[in-house]
Amino acid sequence: ANEVASRVAEVLPEKRILIQAYGYTIRPPKHEKLHSNLIVRYANLSRPGQGPLGESILEKSVPMWDTWRDQLDGWRAAGAKMSHYNYMDWVNADASLFWYFTLSDVTRTLHRKYEFRQLFGETEPNQRVSVLMFQILAETLWDVDTDYRDVIREVCRHFYGPVAEEMIEYNLVMDRAIIDSDAWKNWKQVEGQ
Repeated sequence: ANEVASRVAEVLPEKRILIQAYGYTIRPPKHEKLHSNLIVRYANLSRPGQGPLGESILEKSVPMWDTWRDQLDGWRAAGAKMSHYNYMDWVNADASLFWYFTLSDVTRTLHRKYEFRQLFGETEPNQRVSVLMFQILAETLWDVDTDYRDVIREVCRHFYGPVAEEMIEYNLVMDRAIIDSDAWKNWKQVEGQ
């Protein structure tokens, strides 16, 4: 990738080349620095559906987040410009989702700590598309200081009319249940992911 980027830069210095940090390429290089024209798309398979839904990516007591942080720190040390490939609910396409905290936290942390400036991804394959998930993601991408609970309130008030307050309460109760749950500890983590 470095050689291709170097050759392209000679002819088209304004162009960027996207490479994947995915599967067997998820681990960062240990000795090489990345060419300045490369952008790394980080596509970690430890998606929210298999991880600590109520724990921040900065939480040091969560092994999955330790793996993410180690990989991200390595890519940063290699000089990578980073983008995120977000899986949303890829692993649980049949479930309605309330992963608001994790979506917000990961998006904010990748932006602030790791200087991610692009997002790609598989959106929800769910037939019951979560308007709230997409709105939380959109508003957090626009302003990383967005409080996702305010987005829940706003969307419910515009979307549900006379039952808006009940839907706000329902979504906040489900959000709290996800945050308080430790069911994710029973998932088998994929080695190195």
